[in-house]
Amino acid sequence: MNKNNNFIYHFAIFLFSSIGIFLTYRMHMLSSLELDCSSGGCSNVFNSFHLFGISNIYIGMVHYTTLSVLSFISLYSSDKINKWNISIRNNLIIVGFLYSTFLMSYLILGEIGFCELCFYSACISTILFISIIKLGIQNTSVNVGGPIKHLYTISIAIIISLIIFHNPVEENKQIALKTKDIPITESIILGNPNATVTITEFTDFQ
Repeated sequence: MNKNNNFIYHFAIFLFSSIGIFLTYRMHMLSSLELDCSSGGCSNVFNSFHLFGISNIYIGMVHYTTLSVLSFISLYSSDKINKWNISIRNNLIIVGFLYSTFLMSYLILGEIGFCELCFYSACISTILFISIIKLGIQNTSVNVGGPIKHLYTISIAIIISLIIFHNPVEENKQIALKTKDIPITESIILGNPNATVTITEFTDFQ
């Protein structure tokens, strides 16, 4: 495999693992604040299955963080160390993909509900699995150098910014405002009570 393809797959693994960290952090925030995602089924799914009494949110967070760290330190490690480093990372990706497949099957067959965040996590696990297949599971070489390494640092900065400025409370308020039902029980109704209503919102008064 040429150096360019080698870099593409190694970086893809690092990038999507980093996105997975933000995704599980978002799950943590929603769960701790007892909020729900926009699909409305995440809160039920979060509490539906625990491995050894540990929430899948934190299992996923540790999993993605480990993958990101292993991918990052491989840039500065010797080939001898990377033989173990990349091998461990690749095996964790395989385990994560199998576990994610099990969880999605559990949710679907058990009719627990749909969680969009869990679905995104399953997509990330699939992308990571495809990446190591394309890279070669036994391929432990890392050919990344020069300015290309800055992409890793930039990705870290973006993920940290997303975590810092992430505000699920305000987001859920906006969702609630958009989907809030207007009660019509015991109200004075003129015309068809099921008629279509158009609401115009004026937000710019400057």
